[in-house]
Amino acid sequence: MPASRQSFEKVVGVVGGAGSGKDTVANIFQQNGFTHISSSDLVREEIARRGLTTSRELQTKIANEQREKHGIGYWVDLALDQIEQPTARVAVSGLYAPGEGVHLMDEYSGTLVGVAAGAGDDSALRFDRIKSRSSGDRDRLDFEEFMVAHERENSGVLDHETNIARLMTMARFVIYNVADLDELERQTLAVIDEVMKG
Repeated sequence: MPASRQSFEKVVGVVGGAGSGKDTVANIFQQNGFTHISSSDLVREEIARRGLTTSRELQTKIANEQREKHGIGYWVDLALDQIEQPTARVAVSGLYAPGEGVHLMDEYSGTLVGVAAGAGDDSALRFDRIKSRSSGDRDRLDFEEFMVAHERENSGVLDHETNIARLMTMARFVIYNVADLDELERQTLAVIDEVMKG
């Protein structure tokens, strides 16, 4: 039986573009007492159930489709439903639509934490980072393809449509992943302290 919404003391949504470091930030939350759930993983599981191969374009399409069909909070609720035992603190990464941010804040009294690879346009830096990691077919793309994906992931007009840039403007805190892991951890721990204060 999924935990009730009232059972969560703190719910944090970790948002950011591909290669920003949002999963690393979410893992630091996990190392500090939060249960980390990736809604992006749930989208990829849905794609696999359909017998399809994951790509960034398909991820956006399926995520938008399910939010339109089931409501803007579909992936947030599904992520939190993965917790079988009540827990006090949860970090959900992989939110992409503005409506998801509103849902997390309104329904769970949650806090949005944005992660950026740099100030201003960080797309080139994020591209370099995803090329240095191995995340399957969805990250096998050149810079032009990456920028097409970037535009697609920031072009949604309706609240259920993917628009990371709009979602980032809703974040209460923004962590700038511009140095090394120690600095990223320092910033994240400072945000965790603020989140826990209320």
